[in-house]
Amino acid sequence: AGELGPQFDTSPGWAEETDRKARQTQERLEGELNQNKSNLVKESIRQGYNELGQYHYSRGDLNQAMKFYVRTRDYCTSNRHMAEMCVRVIQVSVDLNNYVQVSNHVSKAEHLSDMLEPETVAKLAAASALGLLKSQQYKQAARKFLVVGTAISDTFSGVIAAEDVALYGGLCAVAAFDRDELKSAVLESSIFRNFLDLKPKIRDAIQDLFSSKYGAGLNALEAMKGELFLDIHLKDHVNNLFSMIKDRCLVQYFSPYLSVSLASMATAFSSPVEEIEASVAKLIMSGQISARIDSQSKTLHVKQTEKRAATYRKVLGMGEVYLSEMQAMLIRMSCLEQDFVVRGRPSMVGAMG
Repeated sequence: AGELGPQFDTSPGWAEETDRKARQTQERLEGELNQNKSNLVKESIRQGYNELGQYHYSRGDLNQAMKFYVRTRDYCTSNRHMAEMCVRVIQVSVDLNNYVQVSNHVSKAEHLSDMLEPETVAKLAAASALGLLKSQQYKQAARKFLVVGTAISDTFSGVIAAEDVALYGGLCAVAAFDRDELKSAVLESSIFRNFLDLKPKIRDAIQDLFSSKYGAGLNALEAMKGELFLDIHLKDHVNNLFSMIKDRCLVQYFSPYLSVSLASMATAFSSPVEEIEASVAKLIMSGQISARIDSQSKTLHVKQTEKRAATYRKVLGMGEVYLSEMQAMLIRMSCLEQDFVVRGRPSMVGAMG
């Protein structure tokens, strides 16, 4: 702080004063909780544990906050209380990067018999989507983000904001959905469009990619890349998602052609020919494109399959199966005609009779 100048120096005794006030608050909350326990009032005890959990959460002691939130479970008297407990534990678990706990408590809340409030349902869907994103299940994550209701409020902004729903859901959808699903589930979704309107850049990029304006769409995403690397939930997935999006665009671009020049692809994608060639070669090796590259003419050709030969092979295979079944049937009929049949041994009663 001294290097930044005297205006950035900490106030003398500020930390000590803050800790003193915090200790007083903690002692007061613990005293109230003990009094409520002696009075055996379940609702007051539950509220006391929640207040202590919130206190430790505000202080950054996440493990202590988790402990107090979990203890409220024994004092919940309704499904609404259980849902509140699950949401609080989920919030702390996300901060602790413990997505096993997130998944467990999402499942617990979703299995409550009473109808949950729309805001709670939206929070649970968002938390579940974050867990799927963390495990790189991008298609499932996209579908979960798409069903997050607009009822999600600022009270959950410590975990995920409405703008984040648009960003994460949009990127996962473009990376994992085909054109039909992208159109119906994202661009024509009346609910998700409300989220996309909060992030005009990602909305316009998705629209460009869907409209086959690959260069504009990919450049728009590339311009956002630095910002996305600073996102606490998305930073580990940016490269994977961008690679998947570009690969899907390349496959989609080539799908209607029998052959196409790499130069025209480079123009459409605003990329050097060498980079396009390397990307296409990777897609061919992974089996996503059935084609070959003519390196001399810099042209991509579809691999022509011999349909006539394939049909002949199929017919011959069916003929062999037919002959085998026919021969087995003739042998069986011949055996029956000659009474050449293996019969079971007669019973003792039948033999004596």
